[in-house]
Amino acid sequence: MFKKFHLSSITPLALEKRIDLKFNFDVEESSIQNDSFNIVTLNGDHINFNISVVGDTVSLLLDDWPTPGTVYQIIVEQEIESISGQCLDSSIRRKITFESKITSRVTISNPYNFAKLDELLFEFFDSENINSYYVELGHENRFYNLIYSGNIFTNKISPIILDLKPGQYYFRVRVQKDSQYGPWSEVVTFIYKNICDCNKQEEDNNSNLPEVEDYYSGPTIDVEDTLEIISSPENGKTPKTFVIEFDRNIDPSSGEIVIIKKEF
Repeated sequence: MFKKFHLSSITPLALEKRIDLKFNFDVEESSIQNDSFNIVTLNGDHINFNISVVGDTVSLLLDDWPTPGTVYQIIVEQEIESISGQCLDSSIRRKITFESKITSRVTISNPYNFAKLDELLFEFFDSENINSYYVELGHENRFYNLIYSGNIFTNKISPIILDLKPGQYYFRVRVQKDSQYGPWSEVVTFIYKNICDCNKQEEDNNSNLPEVEDYYSGPTIDVEDTLEIISSPENGKTPKTFVIEFDRNIDPSSGEIVIIKKEF
């Protein structure tokens, strides 16, 4: 009995960022063009993807994570052929949804958005206290080139584990459990200075300074703090004290101020 070439099933796989289209015969890969498949939302937004063909299955590999509960429309053009040369009777349109029972959205409590930090600890929570998460960290807010991604089972992450270098980062989290996931948190961006690396760089820079005859040890400040010299010594005279005003309170035990004697 003659069988027509047709689409048998469509399987959305959220965690694999993939949609599998299974046909009743093996698909002729050379018959597939860039516009042979389309994925659009009900709002008309086009979804980017790549195509993989293995036997009777065509996989649409999504660039971005699909949104749970969102309705997508799959369009399959008639031109697709089986390996025996049969085409589909007509174009096909099907609606699919990536189902998920998880609705809890994660809130990031640390770091706050646009923070500039020397020390960093990621902290977040979800309303249902599921404590099973998937996190992504990148240098851009589309998260195409990830520095780190993975499943974690705690609501705190140390940057030491991630081995972060100084720079600007973007961070987001979602609840993920039992092959399902919920909506993403709001994206948080921050600048990480990595004080350990800064101190090492400062030591390297100080190693190139000339030897000084006189110095005074006292409190230190961050390099971004502003200073104002209050004392106004007489020309040619060495003042007994230097009065320095900072733009904020400082901890006297936090380090040292070095006064360098320069010869003119």
